[in-house]
Amino acid sequence: MPELDTSKPSMRLNQAMRVQRQLNRYLSRLKKQRGLSETLIKFRQHLIDITARWGDDLAGVPPTNNALESRFGRLRRDQRRISGRQFNTATLLDESPYLIWECGDSEAQVLARLRRVASNRTDYQRRYKKLCIEQKRRRLIYRLQHHQTQVFRELETQWAAILSSKTV
Repeated sequence: MPELDTSKPSMRLNQAMRVQRQLNRYLSRLKKQRGLSETLIKFRQHLIDITARWGDDLAGVPPTNNALESRFGRLRRDQRRISGRQFNTATLLDESPYLIWECGDSEAQVLARLRRVASNRTDYQRRYKKLCIEQKRRRLIYRLQHHQTQVFRELETQWAAILSSKTV
């Protein structure tokens, strides 16, 4: 079974930090550019938004993604087998960062990973909070697309409650 972290960790970490610095410099130059077309402005903002949401989670990814693709393939097959559904995209989008821990590894490997996570609890909590914010944003987008009237009613109720609390 291929292991994700097979290359030298210090070399990979240095390379990841170098790429992260290059990306940050590029994004700061993008933010400063003026006189761009509307399409390029939208693309620039999209790139900045994606990087803000997911950029630091990509550090440490190996140079090739063969082992990662293999692991996600096993995860997808396992989830299909467990749920009985052919397509399980929603579960994979929402829970894959946590499901991947259990995918095809021995108990010892999972425990070793959990010990590494426990040693950096603040980083875990920061990433978890970021994930929750992103999930909340995705749920709101979904609800706006499929239950627009209900969402607006809830927002009106919240707004009325805020206004009444300010007048008291």
